[in-house]
Amino acid sequence: AKVPELPSAPSRDGPGNEDDAEIQAVLKRKFVEAMEKLQTSNMPKRRRGNLPKEATSVFKKWFDDHSSHPYPTDEEKQELARITGTGQQQITNWFINHRKRVWKPSQMKGSRPMPHPGGGPSA
Repeated sequence: AKVPELPSAPSRDGPGNEDDAEIQAVLKRKFVEAMEKLQTSNMPKRRRGNLPKEATSVFKKWFDDHSSHPYPTDEEKQELARITGTGQQQITNWFINHRKRVWKPSQMKGSRPMPHPGGGPSA
């Protein structure tokens, strides 16, 4: 591993200059040791865990049953959390992601596409 150069202290005459060089050498050695330790350590990598299949099937059923407005209230999220043993924040994130990935409100039965905000056709 290449060691970065530490900036040199301004040179000064008289005693103490050798002490500064020694301190700088010790600091440099300790820094290099710490960096090598970090590079070779087997720090566990965070791995994204999927929700249990039972929980996602409960969420999907709720989503399908409420497809016209798939936004659970806080009380409904608390109930889903109690049923599935999942945290409320995970439930919120699951619904956000599922709506983005799956939900197509303009293609639902009986619904019309939302008009363009400008009133005319989109450019």
